[in-house]
Amino acid sequence: VETKPYGGYPQFYDVKITQLIEQVNPGGQVWNVRVGRKHHAPYGVFEGMTIFDAGAKVGQAAIGYIP
Repeated sequence: VETKPYGGYPQFYDVKITQLIEQVNPGGQVWNVRVGRKHHAPYGVFEGMTIFDAGAKVGQAAIGYIP
Protein backbone atom coordinates (compact mmCIF):
# COMPACT_ATOMS: atom_id res chain seq x y z
CA VAL A 1 0.00 0.00 0.00
CA GLU A 2 1.38 3.38 -1.01
CA THR A 3 1.21 5.88 1.84
CA LYS A 4 3.26 8.76 0.48
CA PRO A 5 1.23 11.61 -1.05
CA TYR A 6 3.68 12.23 -3.92
CA GLY A 7 4.52 8.66 -4.89
CA GLY A 8 7.33 6.34 -4.00
CA TYR A 9 11.00 6.82 -3.42
CA PRO A 10 13.22 7.51 -5.33
CA GLN A 11 12.08 10.71 -6.96
CA PHE A 12 15.59 11.57 -8.20
CA TYR A 13 15.43 14.78 -6.17
CA ASP A 14 19.23 14.92 -5.94
CA VAL A 15 19.64 14.89 -9.72
CA LYS A 16 16.87 17.46 -10.19
CA ILE A 17 18.36 19.82 -7.60
CA THR A 18 21.80 19.46 -9.18
CA GLN A 19 20.30 20.38 -12.55
CA LEU A 20 18.60 23.44 -11.02
CA ILE A 21 21.88 24.62 -9.51
CA GLU A 22 23.64 24.04 -12.84
CA GLN A 23 21.10 26.35 -14.53
CA VAL A 24 21.90 29.12 -12.03
CA ASN A 25 25.68 28.52 -12.04
CA PRO A 26 26.62 26.95 -15.41
CA GLY A 27 29.89 25.04 -15.24
CA GLY A 28 30.59 26.29 -11.73
CA GLN A 29 29.95 23.13 -9.70
CA VAL A 30 33.60 22.09 -9.43
CA TRP A 31 36.16 20.84 -6.95
CA ASN A 32 39.53 22.60 -6.87
CA VAL A 33 41.93 19.75 -6.17
CA ARG A 34 45.00 22.00 -6.22
CA VAL A 35 43.97 23.80 -3.02
CA GLY A 36 43.62 20.63 -0.95
CA ARG A 37 45.74 20.13 2.13
CA LYS A 38 46.70 16.68 3.27
CA HIS A 39 44.67 16.54 6.50
CA HIS A 40 42.18 19.42 6.24
CA ALA A 41 40.96 19.03 2.65
CA PRO A 42 42.47 15.88 1.14
CA TYR A 43 40.09 15.94 -1.85
CA GLY A 44 40.31 19.65 -2.55
CA VAL A 45 37.87 22.50 -2.00
CA PHE A 46 34.36 22.70 -3.46
CA GLU A 47 33.98 25.97 -5.36
CA GLY A 48 30.39 25.51 -6.49
CA MET A 49 27.12 26.79 -5.06
CA THR A 50 24.92 25.26 -2.40
CA ILE A 51 21.14 25.20 -2.67
CA PHE A 52 21.12 28.32 -0.49
CA ASP A 53 23.69 30.20 -2.61
CA ALA A 54 21.77 29.39 -5.78
CA GLY A 55 18.46 30.37 -4.17
CA ALA A 56 19.79 33.75 -3.13
CA LYS A 57 20.92 34.38 -6.70
CA VAL A 58 17.38 33.87 -8.02
CA GLY A 59 15.59 35.63 -5.15
CA GLN A 60 14.56 32.61 -3.08
CA ALA A 61 15.64 31.30 0.31
CA ALA A 62 16.82 28.07 -1.33
CA ILE A 63 16.53 26.37 -4.67
CA GLY A 64 14.78 23.03 -4.66
CA TYR A 65 12.49 20.49 -6.19
CA ILE A 66 8.88 20.11 -5.06
CA PRO A 67 7.32 16.85 -6.25
